Amino acid sequence: GLMGIIQGFGMMLNYLLPVIILKYFNGVFEDVVLAILLSKLFILIAFVVSVLCIERSMLERISLSKKHFSSMFHFGKWVTISNIIGPLMAQIDRYFILIFISASAVTFYTTPLEVLSRVSIFPMALITVMFPAFTALDKLDKPRKEKVFVRSVSVITTVLFPVLIITSYFAETGLLLWVGSEFAMKSTSIAQVFCAVFFFRGIAMIFSTYIHSVNRPDLTAKFHLVEILLLISALFFAVKSGNVLIVALVSLAMTLLDFGLLLAGSYKYLYTENAFFKKLILVILFLGSLFIIPILSLGEYVKYISLLIVLGIYLHLSWNTILDSEVQQKLKTILKSAGNIF
Repeated sequence: GLMGIIQGFGMMLNYLLPVIILKYFNGVFEDVVLAILLSKLFILIAFVVSVLCIERSMLERISLSKKHFSSMFHFGKWVTISNIIGPLMAQIDRYFILIFISASAVTFYTTPLEVLSRVSIFPMALITVMFPAFTALDKLDKPRKEKVFVRSVSVITTVLFPVLIITSYFAETGLLLWVGSEFAMKSTSIAQVFCAVFFFRGIAMIFSTYIHSVNRPDLTAKFHLVEILLLISALFFAVKSGNVLIVALVSLAMTLLDFGLLLAGSYKYLYTENAFFKKLILVILFLGSLFIIPILSLGEYVKYISLLIVLGIYLHLSWNTILDSEVQQKLKTILKSAGNIF
């Protein structure tokens, strides 16, 4: 829709403006930063105008409210802290590797990391839709909000696990074909660890969005403040080993800590004792533990057999535990319709 057009135009400006300014106007770095800043302001104005065009009644009710300003400031300051610390936590490990190990080690570490980070597109797309839905339902229908939240976690789990577990099993083959034997030898284990990282990180995004929807962005910001101190301390010890795999394991440990904290925070704001959600979390932890299997040194045939077993377990758990009865019924209807067509 209109939002997608504006966002797409904004992303296009991010790439075009630096090229235009540097190539055709002989600009410097400061000019590029200023141009991008102005483009962000332009996109903000475009969003405001589009909202006012769609909801013309808002023009009649525009007023300044100290109460609302205070509420927005409270929400915004904690979100800002999270938005500063979050990207810093995502990048700081590679700087430690660069400074304390070597530049070449950064390449072996970041190549699988950057490729696997693309998997985050799906949970990020989902939370863009879920946040306004959670916020609206918080006032209108709290039980419905809880149901949508749990279903969102189910959907993310169902989608991410098969993609990442198959990637983990074939990480060595993929790296060998793509970047050669040296990369495959040094980066396979790192890629497999990051498969687990992005599985838990994708689910944690839903927890974080739910916490924000109950107007508690301070929780995620405080979690990040604690986590970054622990991360820096852990990285100091990890880089002393000179092994980037240890650094990747530190990243996994911090992801699990973040997952646990956000889970506890979101569970606190559930409105009922949701037995299905508890069972779902146990299944997620079990599926997460299966990422250990591809890391083990397995023979070729054993690897393929174990993959089939893991996928079989996943399909069984997806149907019997992860997906609720309503979703199962919808899937049965879709499969029945597809069967009638063929």
